[in-house]
Amino acid sequence: MSVFCDSSSTNNLNMKIVILLALVGVAFAAKLDGLGGNVQVLRDDSVAPVGARYRTSFQLDNGITVDEEGTEGSVGQSVVRGSYSYTSPEGEIITINYVADENGYRATGPSVPTLSRA
Repeated sequence: MSVFCDSSSTNNLNMKIVILLALVGVAFAAKLDGLGGNVQVLRDDSVAPVGARYRTSFQLDNGITVDEEGTEGSVGQSVVRGSYSYTSPEGEIITINYVADENGYRATGPSVPTLSRA
C-alpha cells in the first residue's frame, strides 16, 4: 500500500518535524532553575521562509546557539541542515549537527550515541 501526498504538505510536515526536534533539543539543553530565568537574545540572523527556503540562526546569553537552513530537495521535499550547541553541566560545549531529508533525520556529534554492529 502506498500513500501519496502533494509536495507542499510533505514540505510542511518535514519543516514542522525539524522545528519540533530543534526546540526539543534546545529545551533539553537549557538549565532550568525553578521556573527558569529570562534569556536574552544576543544574535538573531533568521530569514523568513519562502517556499522550502529559510534560515534560522540565533545565539542566546545562556550559551545556546542554533543554526539551521532549509532548502528544496531533489524530489520536492524540504531538506534541512543545521546544528545546535549548548554548555553541559560540566562546562563542556556540546554541538549536535543534523540533516533531515528524504532519508530521514540524522544527527551527528561526539555526544550522539552510535549503533555498534556486532
